[in-house]
Amino acid sequence: MNALQRSTALILLAGLIGLTGCGATHYGRDTIRGLDALVPVPADSAAAPAVVHLDRITPDNPRPLYEIGPGDVLTVVVWGRPDLGSTVPANSNNRRQVSTVNAKGDIELPFVGPLAVSGMSLRGVAVAVENAYESLVGSPQVEVEIVDYLAHPVLMGGQVQKPGTVFLTNSLQTIGEALAASDGPRNDGDLTRVLLTRDGHSYPLDLWAAEHGHNPNLDILMQAGDKIFVPPINENLYFILGDVPEPGPYPMPSKGATLIEGLANAGGIKMDSASFDDLLLFRKTATDSTVYKFTYFEAVENGDIPLQPGDRIHVSQSNVTKFGYVLKNLLPVLSVVTSVWIMDQIINRTWN
Repeated sequence: MNALQRSTALILLAGLIGLTGCGATHYGRDTIRGLDALVPVPADSAAAPAVVHLDRITPDNPRPLYEIGPGDVLTVVVWGRPDLGSTVPANSNNRRQVSTVNAKGDIELPFVGPLAVSGMSLRGVAVAVENAYESLVGSPQVEVEIVDYLAHPVLMGGQVQKPGTVFLTNSLQTIGEALAASDGPRNDGDLTRVLLTRDGHSYPLDLWAAEHGHNPNLDILMQAGDKIFVPPINENLYFILGDVPEPGPYPMPSKGATLIEGLANAGGIKMDSASFDDLLLFRKTATDSTVYKFTYFEAVENGDIPLQPGDRIHVSQSNVTKFGYVLKNLLPVLSVVTSVWIMDQIINRTWN
């Protein structure tokens, strides 16, 4: 074997070694297990907690009238009688006079004293004032306005543009309106996993789906004391990687996601190039890291296995695809070697 033949053989050997290396999988110190080590989702546990019992705006349940409550600041005007109605100046620079609803739900009015108004609409307060002054003024004309809405606070937290307290008003009553009052979610806010806390109970809500018309959660009516929390999106992702049509991170829905749903979101596997026998699920916990190795058919058969935030599913290429890749990169080198060999033969024949 001459030097040129030896060089060609070495190049081919290097290519075959590269192919062998492509087929090898190294997991470091990770524990390797089969798919049967994972536990499927029980048939009745995948659904998110129901929220149908929470009131929301519908054609049959229109927007309710605002209810006056403690903390609200009102202006009560009795036409033709400036000595009646609200008497406390709003501030030193404003001649407007106001009445603040106290903790008992009352407002103080001249010649009337405390008048209960909590739970009433604006029109209800006006009627109550008219009745209170009926004996002093025949058929009084009363007008009531809300200067400041402060009775029904809702706490907006997490990844929103303006976290803090918003107050329910005539036009701010739903979750969608409360989110808009906070200038919406930040770019890293996960709308698929918003948490509503009310009276000690928590309700996970998928507002991303609601924004796209898939559920009515944005129309849920808020109550005083509600808390809305938008979690960071990077805490609730799973990843579908490798030989799939649409690799990348995917947000975990509020109801969770299963193995087969995760693969489906990425478009399945590439039937013409992916390995049906080499799928991997990488999962980390606080104490260890585990790799679950399985086939595509096992994934279909056990598709109800739940994914966890941070899971990484990797679909390997088939050996045929890997060989094609190596051959594709090896052919240009072989072409050069062949050209050199031909030139060597021509030169040898010319000079000999």
